[in-house]
Amino acid sequence: MALSLAAGGVGKITLIDDDKVEESNLNRQVLFSNKNIGHNKADVAANRLREINPDCDIQSINLKITSPEVLERILETNSKADYLVLAADKPVDLVLWASALCVKHRFKYIKCGYMCYQGLVGPLMGYHTRPYETVFESWADAISEQPEFVQTFNNAQQAPSMAATNGILANMAAWELIKDITEITPSAIIEKRILVNLKTMEVSYG
Repeated sequence: MALSLAAGGVGKITLIDDDKVEESNLNRQVLFSNKNIGHNKADVAANRLREINPDCDIQSINLKITSPEVLERILETNSKADYLVLAADKPVDLVLWASALCVKHRFKYIKCGYMCYQGLVGPLMGYHTRPYETVFESWADAISEQPEFVQTFNNAQQAPSMAATNGILANMAAWELIKDITEITPSAIIEKRILVNLKTMEVSYG
């Protein structure tokens, strides 16, 4: 998404990630190469995006968001955010933290992700919509209440993906953001989401 947004002319992007580039990332995270292995993902991605669009103000923050307080500190110590892109696997509460803070800090947020063959684009929510938790059911409580052995097993699993699958979903989400930013036409995922079965290419919406 960062690649498409920077190439599309977005004026400022802040990348937040505490992880480092690994060889296993290279099949799907197209901003990285072999020479970047072991370096901070946010820094490497920022440098690559500056090459693509030198006029875009790219910032990188090497940090893991572990609580709503950490997220709010970021919002308060950086210039105003108009949009948050929520593409992290964890914490699962992140969308609820964004929902709780969006009115105070006047931002919109969008989710995008996948689980094996199942892709998720949206919703686009924020200060202009109802709270996330009144429209959609969060998995956060159900996951936190799982027995420890179930959580340990699930944490050891990896959902397969590749550049093609990630690119489909990320570009759908980026297009919806660009529609909302430019107001060229209303986004189709305000308080809605698109589920894409990447095995059959069947799409459900709502």
